[in-house]
Amino acid sequence: MQFKLVSLVIAASALSISAQTTAWNSLGCVAEGTFGTRYAFAGSATTSGNMTVQNCLNSCPLNYAGLENGSQCFCSDTITNNGASGTPISPNFCNVPCSGNDTEKCGGILSLTVYTRHTVPANGWITAGCYVDSNESRALRNATVESFSVNTDYCLNYCNTRGWKIAATQFGNQCFCGSTLLSGDNNAGRHANDADCSQACAANSAQTCGAARRMNLYVKA
Repeated sequence: MQFKLVSLVIAASALSISAQTTAWNSLGCVAEGTFGTRYAFAGSATTSGNMTVQNCLNSCPLNYAGLENGSQCFCSDTITNNGASGTPISPNFCNVPCSGNDTEKCGGILSLTVYTRHTVPANGWITAGCYVDSNESRALRNATVESFSVNTDYCLNYCNTRGWKIAATQFGNQCFCGSTLLSGDNNAGRHANDADCSQACAANSAQTCGAARRMNLYVKA
């Protein structure tokens, strides 16, 4: 079963990963939680009769921005609070026009149009966040490397030279490549909290390379 990949709106062309910028990518439509306050976002919230996507993004200093019910803007570093999965659902649930621009969609009832702030390496790879993996049912299955030479640069270069469009680092010393992110057993392929990907890369302790059954995911723009 295929897992819906984040929608990408960034393009880059230089070859070095050292030069970086930040930008917003569309994650898609995400449902609110199932218990407690039901808020998937744990940060700030504002309501405006002139809400647009850009107005919401401009007001958000954190990693996730979400628009709901046409006029609300939420800002948070996590989107899996109160039982929310953080996994994209059908865009049909986010069909309410923005109050400040009716050509844009600003979520729906108990569903949010979500954008993620990402570091964009200048070589065209975009960070997609932290994702769940499973030893029994890998989310990326086309190529694998396990080496103490693994860091972010190593993995991206390895996947890039072999023509794969998705790369992931995991457990400090593992690199996975593929063309499709798959869902499977034990929640493989589902979005996780970014804090779950906290293990230092084997070849560069200043970079993180996932963790046990967690992967830092990158997508070629």
